[in-house]
Amino acid sequence: MAGPFVTSFRNTANLPPKKFTKTNRIAVNIWRKFGIVGIAFLTPPLFTPLFGPILAVAFRVPKASIFLWMSASALVWGLAISYIAHKMTFIQEWIK
Repeated sequence: MAGPFVTSFRNTANLPPKKFTKTNRIAVNIWRKFGIVGIAFLTPPLFTPLFGPILAVAFRVPKASIFLWMSASALVWGLAISYIAHKMTFIQEWIK
């Protein structure tokens, strides 16, 4: 009497959650190829700044190494974005 919706819901409620999402697969592939350096330098464009260090901790990277590579990554990304913004003269002219 419950109907097809409740029966369908019961079937999906018993399924185990996905262990490997698309983001997890990307992270594992980057970890296998590049290690902590890859995770650190690809954190801003691919992962959120919060997820990158959590991911590194999940891979059991020492805290000092996480701090070093995440700091270097932030410095490089900051300089690169600042340089690109500085070279875009049409934005500077638009602001004036």
